Amino acid sequence: MRSSAVGVAASSHATSPRAKLTSASWPSAAPSPSGNRASRTGIATSSDSTPRARRTGLAAFATVGYLAALIALWGILSVITDRDVIDYPDAGPLLGPSMAAVVCLVTFAHVVTAAGQANPWRQLVGTAVLTAVAAILVGAIGYGITRSDFAWMPAAAVHFAIGPFVPGAAVLSSLVVAASWAVSRSPGPGSIDSGII
Repeated sequence: MRSSAVGVAASSHATSPRAKLTSASWPSAAPSPSGNRASRTGIATSSDSTPRARRTGLAAFATVGYLAALIALWGILSVITDRDVIDYPDAGPLLGPSMAAVVCLVTFAHVVTAAGQANPWRQLVGTAVLTAVAAILVGAIGYGITRSDFAWMPAAAVHFAIGPFVPGAAVLSSLVVAASWAVSRSPGPGSIDSGII
């Protein structure tokens, strides 16, 4: 008689509203499908961002390639047009290398910036414009310093702007930035898109 009474009491306690509320209040340990989708989406989104170290290394290689291509381009244009890159006889030996150095710096900076962008087209236009402006300014200021007369700067700026070498450097810089952006968008080693974790 006592055992049957204990069994009835236990079964009534298990089916009581308090027991149902207690069991329902415990959090479920099984992850929800939406949470899994969110976590997978978050991982994929983070893998699309290019690490800064990779962007810097890519910019360094791109700048070295740009310098080599720039020397070749200026040589070809010099042969075709039958004129020197710096055709001022009194410009000195440092003006040409100074212009090449500044356009390389502009290219390096824009490769680093464009590698982290989803749409690089505005960056490509800015690269071409800033490369041309930087080369013209360095050429004009450098020639004014060489002549010890800054009144020559406007004429030198126009001379470099209408020549083939500065526009060629600007277009080449934009092409290098575009190619570097395309490389930066490709999946790197260990990324989810490449299938290597």
